[in-house]
Amino acid sequence: RIFFAGDHDGIGNIYSCDLEGNDLKQHTFHDDLYVRNPQSDGCTIVYQKGGDIFKYSIENNDIEKIDIDLPSPFRQLGPKMPVLKKHLETIDIHPSGSSCLAVSRGKLFSFSHWQGGVRSFGDSNGRVRYRLPCWMNDGDRFVAVTDESGEEELCVFSTDRTCKPLVLN
Repeated sequence: RIFFAGDHDGIGNIYSCDLEGNDLKQHTFHDDLYVRNPQSDGCTIVYQKGGDIFKYSIENNDIEKIDIDLPSPFRQLGPKMPVLKKHLETIDIHPSGSSCLAVSRGKLFSFSHWQGGVRSFGDSNGRVRYRLPCWMNDGDRFVAVTDESGEEELCVFSTDRTCKPLVLN
């Protein structure tokens, strides 16, 4: 028999026919996603359906989903930059007009208007909230209100990140 993927009934499944092209038989009966990329060793057909891998035993006429456990670098657990435009609270333009400060969901960011990525400032684990950032005239430092000590205070940040925020009392 010749086995192949076809969509005779509207959704791609595994079919077979004899060498003359007669005696068509359907072997898989998926009704949601197409069978893709079938490969065989003559006894088993392995194929993809959506994000899953299946194997079809020609001899037993059995279908089995193959569970695949891929080790992960756990990127999904790493820090994520929020979508600024959805939760934008405050924005301040750099004195030269070349970049902005922004607060989104209590996190503090700076970004250039033309090149480079978004840079975050301050506490990144979510325990501290920032608000009302404002560039200082020198363009190398900015001030923001923080609740790091439990009370609202002004904090001075340096854009080159060489110093930690200085709390003004």
